[in-house]
Amino acid sequence: MQKNNRKIGIVKLADLDMTILLLVYFVLAIEYDLYTFFSFGSIISGTMLTMIEIVLLLFVIVTAQKKVVNQYILYVFLFCGIAATYFFAPECRELLRELFFEGSSLKKIIFPLAFQCIKEPERFENSLYKLCIVEGYIHIICNAVWGYSYTEWGVFDYMTYGLALLIPTCIVMQRVFAKPSKWNILTFIIFEINIIVYGHRGALLVTAAMMLIFFVKYIKVEKKVLISLFGIAFLVIVFFFQNQLIEFVLNLMESLGLESRTLEKLLMGDITNDSERNTIWAILISRILDNFPFGAGIGADRLILKKTMRDGLYAHNFIIEILLNYGILLGVVVVGWILKMCYDTLFKIKDTAWSQLIIPFLIPSVITLLTSTSIYQYSFFWVAAGLYYCYFGRGRDGEKMRHFKIKFKK
Repeated sequence: MQKNNRKIGIVKLADLDMTILLLVYFVLAIEYDLYTFFSFGSIISGTMLTMIEIVLLLFVIVTAQKKVVNQYILYVFLFCGIAATYFFAPECRELLRELFFEGSSLKKIIFPLAFQCIKEPERFENSLYKLCIVEGYIHIICNAVWGYSYTEWGVFDYMTYGLALLIPTCIVMQRVFAKPSKWNILTFIIFEINIIVYGHRGALLVTAAMMLIFFVKYIKVEKKVLISLFGIAFLVIVFFFQNQLIEFVLNLMESLGLESRTLEKLLMGDITNDSERNTIWAILISRILDNFPFGAGIGADRLILKKTMRDGLYAHNFIIEILLNYGILLGVVVVGWILKMCYDTLFKIKDTAWSQLIIPFLIPSVITLLTSTSIYQYSFFWVAAGLYYCYFGRGRDGEKMRHFKIKFKK
């Protein structure tokens, strides 16, 4: 009897682990909204919330019943980069603290290890899908009521909004292709329209790429031809009448006191403007070659661009960032590892639940990191890495996972 009680306690603890993980993820996803729009800081400080989240994550990591040893490969590369930077690039030490050892940064880095607690991926994926719908609507309501605002220079709030909606949109989009219903289709349309109107070009590009991936993955061959024909016809109409359509929408928005950076750039023919990225990349590529075969240290891109351009700039491309930070020799290995993760995710996952968990995190994150944000600071890449290793570290065919699940419930 005591043995059975202990088993029941373990099962309840495992259930609690996944619930805690979902809660921490949800708070992380809406943290900007909580503190910017809901004055959450008057209830609990950001520092205190981060400490609580770290404690909860450590609890989940420690109590996980199945450790994934392969997951620690991620930290080997990271530790090598941090150690090399600390000893050989002392000018970057302050950036190391900001990127990895401040509370918020530390939370993002240890997050991947917490996904070791997932033993029922179907239930976890379904719960995450529902949370992402709630998350997306919270972002939209905040934007509608208070406005993320729009400023061409300074704080790029339209980028914050686009990135905030990106993962919820991709997760709902996947469900539309995998298990379509009138409600998830409506939600997807609402999310995507908000990205088009209020988000940034990068988020729009990512959702377009993900739509193509899900189309190839989920749509049957006989339906692909018909849908493709309708899609081509729609694009032709949009191409010939794009200015009239955009002007109509912008005039409507202007009458309501609203504006859209993406639509304005489309109308002006400025949608492909690189926003200084080409200049940034040219400067950093020359420094990669100057430092061959070794790197300049983690965070070096920020220091270089501060001296050559202005403060606050960074690489805007994870490949250039890694090659500059780690050097060409080790950097190629790290970039190759990330590309292998993408290949494995798209072609080697046999378990549907794990596929639906990993794809909408990893692929959008990697595409985003080609033109925006930093690989060290983009939380969803680390989430994707944790999910990736939780599946591939337990066996690609999913048999080890199912065997563990059955054994766990006996």
